[in-house]
Amino acid sequence: MHSVTKTKLSDRYETVKPIVQQTDKQVYLVEVPQQYHKLYQLTRFFCQDPKTAQQALQVFELELERLKQRNEPQIQGIKDFFCRDQWFYLVQDYIEGESYERIRKKGKWNEYDTVAWLNQLLPVLSDLHRHNISHRNISPENIIWVEQQELPVLINCGIGQEIENYIKGVREEKPAANQQISEQCAQDLRDLAVTALALFSGKDPKDLYNRNTKQLQWEQIPLLSDSRTKVFSWIFEEHSEQDSLTADAISQRLNTVLPPEMTVVVSSLIWKLFFGGIGGIFLLFLSNIGLVALKNEISSFAEKSPAPEQQLRTRRQNESPAPQIQEEPEVELYHRNLIPVGSFHFNEKALGKNVSYVREDNTMIGAVYNAEDPDTFTCFKATIRPSNVDVKWWGNLWLIGKSGSTSNDYYTISVFTADNSTPKPGLDNSYAVRKCQN
Repeated sequence: MHSVTKTKLSDRYETVKPIVQQTDKQVYLVEVPQQYHKLYQLTRFFCQDPKTAQQALQVFELELERLKQRNEPQIQGIKDFFCRDQWFYLVQDYIEGESYERIRKKGKWNEYDTVAWLNQLLPVLSDLHRHNISHRNISPENIIWVEQQELPVLINCGIGQEIENYIKGVREEKPAANQQISEQCAQDLRDLAVTALALFSGKDPKDLYNRNTKQLQWEQIPLLSDSRTKVFSWIFEEHSEQDSLTADAISQRLNTVLPPEMTVVVSSLIWKLFFGGIGGIFLLFLSNIGLVALKNEISSFAEKSPAPEQQLRTRRQNESPAPQIQEEPEVELYHRNLIPVGSFHFNEKALGKNVSYVREDNTMIGAVYNAEDPDTFTCFKATIRPSNVDVKWWGNLWLIGKSGSTSNDYYTISVFTADNSTPKPGLDNSYAVRKCQN
């Protein structure tokens, strides 16, 4: 296998190089002769009995087929799976890039980068979980930064490990199907949160836990703001059906930062100085005199000054008629079941960005932009049909990870109209929409 000569595997794939060589498991980098420079990762598991391979295929066929149908650029896709004699074959896309485990070791991230990274992956899990698919193996090692896409990609889905365990005879008691997928999806989100905290702190994920209590040690995660700490704490809590842990719920909480409450704190010493003893009484007396004088001054000014309505009438009489100003187009903002928050269902790099648009019948024109820089935006025009949507992009395509002057993309209507979050107010950008309309 280590020779330069390429070897055929199951008459479909030619080996490029071996990656893992074990008695019961072999992993290869392979290619299809008819596909120029398209590489795949082929894993094959040895079964003592050919019947075991067929049984494994029957057990996992449905989930493997669902994963195969997912055309998501941020998930390692499944190309093929089959049995030959005593071997079970699993063929996946080959993802070339740098693992986030290596990136973690290079240094800590700031909070902004951590949240932006989560905003790139939460939509991916939202889409998976909506189709009752869980990853079950999220860790820094199983997320790859793909420079060509400028996006993180989830690899090594846990179904591969489950297939291997099944072939080895390892069986686990599983809860009911609905309960199982719900628990698996929740665990995906907790694992993603732990990975984010590892990148933020620069620590190994296992070092973030107390060895005895198995609880997160928040003192190991310094400089995280209070509002974001509350979000992460909420992720690791027990959740009911009314307060379910979902990728969309996390995204909404994570990207909603409330300003700190304004409170006035007066020390007990100051209160004693101002309101204690004779000195306090004297100060209160002076303050009352000052308040009375201020009230009289305000009343005197109000009597001398004309009422606001009178001032407005006088000003209108002296001014020339105001010019007619064209009304701004009405901007529909984040309407449910029309367009998702952000634009990750466009499968573009516009994760965590804002969308403003106007819609007339089946045509939408709008802009994708960052709230921090609303003057820089990417325009889009979406033509909505009964079963599909055509989207044309132009202007600042680098903002969504594209190049050139324009780009045309096609999306299914189910993906385009996916309702994945609660509408957020205050993010419309009518200026950008008007520019895109022109």
